[in-house]
Amino acid sequence: MKKTEHLFTALYNRRSVRHFKPDPIAPEVLHRIMEAARWAPSGGNGQAHVFGIVTDENTKRALAQAAGGQMWIAEAPVVIACCARLYKPEEESEFSQEVNRLRWGGEAYDWFRSSPDPHHMALLFMNSTPLIPGAYIQLAAAAHGIGSCWVGFLNIAQVSDILQLPNDVRCYYLMPLGYPAEEKRRPRKPLSELTFRDTWNQSWDAAIAYPSFGDLVLRPYQPADEEAWLATWAQVAVTSRAWVVLHHGKPTYKRESLELVAEYNGEIVGFMDVEIESEPGELGYGKDSCCGFIWEFGVRPDHQGEGIAKRLIAAAEEWLSARSIRRMEFWSMDEQAQAYYEHLGMQEMERHWQFYTRLPQDVNQGMREQDKFGLQIAFGTCPIDHLPALKGKYRIREDELEKPLICIGYDYRW
Repeated sequence: MKKTEHLFTALYNRRSVRHFKPDPIAPEVLHRIMEAARWAPSGGNGQAHVFGIVTDENTKRALAQAAGGQMWIAEAPVVIACCARLYKPEEESEFSQEVNRLRWGGEAYDWFRSSPDPHHMALLFMNSTPLIPGAYIQLAAAAHGIGSCWVGFLNIAQVSDILQLPNDVRCYYLMPLGYPAEEKRRPRKPLSELTFRDTWNQSWDAAIAYPSFGDLVLRPYQPADEEAWLATWAQVAVTSRAWVVLHHGKPTYKRESLELVAEYNGEIVGFMDVEIESEPGELGYGKDSCCGFIWEFGVRPDHQGEGIAKRLIAAAEEWLSARSIRRMEFWSMDEQAQAYYEHLGMQEMERHWQFYTRLPQDVNQGMREQDKFGLQIAFGTCPIDHLPALKGKYRIREDELEKPLICIGYDYRW
C-alpha cells in the first residue's frame, strides 16, 4: 500500500466514538500514537502542548463528571488530557504581540491585556495549542483501529485540579481512546458546500469533478495499477482456495477483455477480468453461445460483504451486453465463492476434482533416464467419480494444504 493510501485510510476511518470495548491498548501502540503528537507542528515551534495519559479508573470517572457528567468517557481504556503551558503576559515576545494584534485587531488585543487578571488572556490565547497535535493523535489512533472523540465540553479549572496541574498548565480538552464498540458514522456535507474558488460565491469545479471520499469507484485497470493490483490479489488469494497459479505480474489476454478494478479511497479493493470467446467453447464449457469467461475475480477480505462483487458483476454484464454477449462463466474451487454464486442464482454446469499428484516412481524414473527430465509434482483434474481409482494408481496429495478440491462451473445469463 502506498504511503498516501495509508494516510487517507486513517483519515476516513477516524470517527467520533463514544462506546468502547474493554480491551486495553498495548503500551507500544499508545507510545506510537503519542509520538505522532510529538511531531505535530506548533506556532514558532513553541511546543507548548502537554498530554496526560490517564488510565486510573477513579481519575477517569472524576474527569467524566467534570465534563458535564459524560460518564461514557470513563469507559475508555485511556483518556488523553490535552493541555497547554500558559505564558505570562510580561513574557510575551514582541513578535507574539505583533501576531496577536494582527490576528485579533489592536482594540481587542488591548482589551485582553487590560484584564484585571493577566492570566485570563493567556488562558484564552492558548486554547488552540493542543488542537493540531490532538488531531495527530486521532489520526494515529485511527491507523491502529482505535477510536477517539474530541471532548471540549468540560470545566477547565476543575479538570486541571483533578489532574493536579501547576497553575501555568491548563487542560483544555479530553480525548478518550479505545477500540470501538460501535460502527456508526455521521455523514459529511458535500465538498462543494465547504469550498469556494478564489473569492466567495465562486464554486470550485474539482469539488464535484472527482469521487467523494468513501465512494466506491469502478474503473478500467491501468498499467500503473500493477503493484497495487498484485497486492490486492495476494490478499484475496491467500484467503481463498480459488487459485492454483501464483501471479508475479498482472495477467494479460489475447482476446477482447474487460479488466476492472474497484477503488475505495484510492485503494484497489476488488478486481474482475473478463475475456470474450471468439467461438462458443473456446474458453468456457457451454457450447450454445459465446461467453465472457471470468479469469480473475475477488474482493479484499476487509471489504467483503459491502456489495462490491455484485457491482463488478453488474458492470461486466453491461459491458458484455454492449457486445451482444449475454452470459458469463464463473469457475471456482473455493466453497465460499461457490455458495456466493449459488446465492446469486447462477446455474451449475459441471463439476470435477482438481488435485496435486506425483507420478508413479517407475514412470518418473523412466523419464529421468530417457530424457533427463524429472517431474516433481503435477496438477491434475478428473471427473467426480474417477478420484478413488486414481488414488490407487497415482500418489495424490491429500494433506490439508493440497487436498483434492471440487471445482464447479457456473453459468450466469441475463
